[in-house]
Amino acid sequence: MSEFPVSPPVIPAELAAPPRRVVWPTVIGVLAIVFGALGCLQSLGGLILPLMIPMMDAVASQMPAGRGPQVNPFATMHRYIWVIEGGYLVLAVLAVCLIVLGIGLTRRSAWAGGGMRLWGACALLGAIGLGAMWGCVEGSMMTDVMQSAQTSGPSGSMRGGPPPEFGRVMGIVVGVMVSVFLSIFPLFITIWFSVRSVRAEVERWRSGVAR
Repeated sequence: MSEFPVSPPVIPAELAAPPRRVVWPTVIGVLAIVFGALGCLQSLGGLILPLMIPMMDAVASQMPAGRGPQVNPFATMHRYIWVIEGGYLVLAVLAVCLIVLGIGLTRRSAWAGGGMRLWGACALLGAIGLGAMWGCVEGSMMTDVMQSAQTSGPSGSMRGGPPPEFGRVMGIVVGVMVSVFLSIFPLFITIWFSVRSVRAEVERWRSGVAR
């Protein structure tokens, strides 16, 4: 019989635990799909706005002469309608892109990681533009209403009420609020996909090693 052992000696050791699969791509991907769907619904409602303006005008024309402002409060929509439609079209494009990128994130596709960074930058610019647009529209609308509220009838006698400049201030406030609200998710995406560990995870997807 051989004096040497049949098998080499074995040193007991703990087995290495498999790497834990990160969950943030699924979470952010689902959020992107949900927010994208909401953006599509909102933009769809805005794109059909020209069909609703005649109904708004009809409602304004039926207002009693002795009550409320003597100006059509929706007249501003006529002046800015194509600017508004352009804003909603930009929102629709960003929303559709966000849905596509969200699906890519849930599948851990490398192109979705880089695409989300680009989307975040474009969406921030879009948020500023949409805020400025709605600030101008709201400010112009409220200025017209307040100017009309200070006059009563064809005699032009003045009544009390806030000055028209208050409408411009409110337009600025509305514009800032819209920009801040629309910038929350794009700003988060821009910061998140700039983190080194997140970029490293996306690079693993590119090399075919998904966690």
